[in-house]
Amino acid sequence: MLAVISNNIKISKLFAFVCILCIHHFSAFASEVDLADLVEKNMPAVVDITTRQKVKSTSRFGGNQMQDLLKEWIEKEFGISPYGDSEDQKASYLGSGFIISDDGLIVTNNHVLGDSSDIEVSLHGLDGKSYKAEIVGKDSATDLALLKIKAEKKLHFLQFGDSDVARIGEKIFVIGNPFGLGGSVTAGIISAKGRDLAGLGQLNEFIQVDAAINVGNSGGPLFNMSGDVIGVNSIIISPSKGNVGVGFAIPSNTVKSVIMQLKESGEVKRGRMGVTIQDMSDKIAKDLGLGDHTKGALVGFVMSGSPADKAGIKVGDLIVKFDDQKITSSSQLKRLASSAKIGKKVEIEVLRDGKIRKMYSTVDIIDDESTDPSFRPSSKANAFGINVQNLNQLSRSQYGLTEDDVGVVVSKVDRGSVAAFAGIKVGDVIKSVNKVDIRNIKAFDKIIEKVEKDAAKNNRKSATFLIMRNKNTFFVSLEAN
Repeated sequence: MLAVISNNIKISKLFAFVCILCIHHFSAFASEVDLADLVEKNMPAVVDITTRQKVKSTSRFGGNQMQDLLKEWIEKEFGISPYGDSEDQKASYLGSGFIISDDGLIVTNNHVLGDSSDIEVSLHGLDGKSYKAEIVGKDSATDLALLKIKAEKKLHFLQFGDSDVARIGEKIFVIGNPFGLGGSVTAGIISAKGRDLAGLGQLNEFIQVDAAINVGNSGGPLFNMSGDVIGVNSIIISPSKGNVGVGFAIPSNTVKSVIMQLKESGEVKRGRMGVTIQDMSDKIAKDLGLGDHTKGALVGFVMSGSPADKAGIKVGDLIVKFDDQKITSSSQLKRLASSAKIGKKVEIEVLRDGKIRKMYSTVDIIDDESTDPSFRPSSKANAFGINVQNLNQLSRSQYGLTEDDVGVVVSKVDRGSVAAFAGIKVGDVIKSVNKVDIRNIKAFDKIIEKVEKDAAKNNRKSATFLIMRNKNTFFVSLEAN
């Protein structure tokens, strides 16, 4: 009798083990089927974007070296062009995007569009038709843009998910147009959240993923396993410009607030506090007597008359809370302040002299011209991809410069620009251009205008910049198309 019972127990255990294996096997199979189903459902709402920009052709022979040398010699000796005037040609650039409404609103990256006004959107649904797209609005600070197409039928569109609840290690997948191979799907996990990619001049805390993202994926959706969009693929870090398992997406909660403003007014208005802030460190906390308080945003400068000044915030305060959200970094505070509703009264908590103090401030609009004309960035786009600011109290504090430093400070370097490839960085001081001393934005814009006018004669935009970095100066020669 005992032997029979023992055998029955063994059989029961074996049966349970087999059931567990079956459940695991079918769960894995079901997961694969679910991903395939999600891709099939969402693919029609992901689009391929082609932009075309006019570029000058130096010869009618596609840049043949011997032909170009002969052309230059004839022009120099006889003052005429053997091939006639240079012709305008169109260079094509590829990217991705996704539909967010049945009437044809499409989200993509700002850098996918560049300066182009000739934009073509190809759909995977509706028999793969292509449409001319209009720009509703663009926002360089977050690298987002909104397009509109007119289709004959209502379009399938995607829903945004909540990027704040996404977890590190969570499975995700990507659909996009890498290298022009539209409708490509890759999958992986969330590798990290809240990545602050310094030097890009963007108000984003990126989601890092290991799913393969390549050139052309920019502007496409990042999905969770519920099929909701939790990010917009934007950046890869790779020496070869190919996938190495490090890609970055703009969180959907940032995207939603920006796109809403672009849809309503075609532009984004941002709140400001009027402070220069930085991250804390153990050493700074110890030196300032803040103990273990190493999380927050440390105030290094307060602009006179700014919302922060009116609220009573002082240099040395550690901002630990903003509008009911705990502050862990300076980049987080910048994002929260910039995305806060204009006119909203927010509660701010600061640590001062070992005590938490509550203050209240009304979110104001960023308007550098009205608050401090010398702080506004250069408003003129240039072929080198550099934005600059005048040196004043705020910018010197922000970039660690002294009263003895003269020039203009680089506030933004466009991705993919000649300045970026040459290694020019945010915070560099431009002291001169082509031996002309630069004291302010006006002087900088004037010399750049001269370079661009001279380029019309010799078809070559070239300038040599004297750069100061960490008190050392060096020359950088830049040549743009």
